Amino acid sequence: MIRYKGLLITLLIILFSGGEAFSQGAPLQRALVKRLQYLDTLKQSQLYMTAYIATPFIVSGIILYTPGKRFQDLRNGFAPDFYSRADDYIQYIPTAMLYGLRAGGVKGRSSMGRMLTTHALSAVTMALLVNGIKYTVKETRPDNSANNGFPSGHTALAFMSANMVHHEYGLTRSPWYSIGAYSIATTTALVRVLNDKHYLQDALLGAGIGILSTELGYYFSELIFKKRGILLSNKDYSCFNSETPGSFIGMTFGFNKTLNTIPVASTVNLNCTWGTSAGVEGAYYVNKNWGLGGSLTANSSPTQVVRGNFRFSGPHINWFTLSAGPCYSYPVTRTGRFGSKIAVGYSGLIENSFNGYTITASKGLSLAGGIFAEQHITQGLFFKLYTNLEKTFFHQSKYNFLNLVSGASVNIDLGVL
Repeated sequence: MIRYKGLLITLLIILFSGGEAFSQGAPLQRALVKRLQYLDTLKQSQLYMTAYIATPFIVSGIILYTPGKRFQDLRNGFAPDFYSRADDYIQYIPTAMLYGLRAGGVKGRSSMGRMLTTHALSAVTMALLVNGIKYTVKETRPDNSANNGFPSGHTALAFMSANMVHHEYGLTRSPWYSIGAYSIATTTALVRVLNDKHYLQDALLGAGIGILSTELGYYFSELIFKKRGILLSNKDYSCFNSETPGSFIGMTFGFNKTLNTIPVASTVNLNCTWGTSAGVEGAYYVNKNWGLGGSLTANSSPTQVVRGNFRFSGPHINWFTLSAGPCYSYPVTRTGRFGSKIAVGYSGLIENSFNGYTITASKGLSLAGGIFAEQHITQGLFFKLYTNLEKTFFHQSKYNFLNLVSGASVNIDLGVL
């Protein structure tokens, strides 16, 4: 932080001196150049890239350690009976891709010996981190089957191998290899949550540990092999510029708050507390600013029954929304953008009962507007923070909602493909 403050002070001196500092000489200029060189060196280092990509997932998993459990309400509200053994098998598909592509004659970044060493180092690192945390924290799984839920080992393994596919083939040949591997790893994480084996925070931390383990594996391999065994160099994806159209597809996770009270009887109301939202979204930009976006979201909001002076738990309100509309995005840095959107769509309310009170099924119109901020983190991948205000008009008007949603999304940038 001190280094960044020093850089800022230096730039302000230059700005308000009208450039005289440069014309007068060298000490200040040399200091500025030295600081900029340090930042460039830091951003190109393996350690920086390790933290830059993995840290958002790890930090999110830690921050959501308690509030993230609310996302299980979405699973219980929309797919309470979901069960599949697919996650026990698809976790290995990125590993099969890693070696299957090589066996099929597709040359990757590393020689077989170097790749095997990197994979082994990554796997050992991942196993130590996952099991060390699992059996220290001893978090109970959502289905109460065991006390080793945090983090998800299936997700960590899938993302570890997916990140190796990214390094070996995505960065050297085509981003589609990365997209395929990461999509399978993400599917593994989602199925673990839907199977009631993990909370969202378990999957996020598992993904972060998997990515971190791979980056450390490559770092250790670099120390062992130096430049030996590198068959292909990474393609140059540093040319990304936020001036180009930002078409994308991604997944969203957020918290929602229904702002109005819902009457269910003449003397009984439902007050909504903070709930959760998750979905998929995408947009196609026709130029650098304007695009057409769409989203499908599932929402769940717990309620309190208010009956005179009495308050007690009520039914969860579960609804989904399919919407589309124009979006506007403006570049503010080379890798960052701010924007806004409006959308219109269809909403469906799911029937649910609890403590003798029932939310009946209904359908209707949804209107929404929102703002967002985007930041690219690596080739073809960016994070987004967003806040939306949504108004729904159901056939049963007593269920009309005014809903505030804030959250984040992970997105694939289709503009680099």
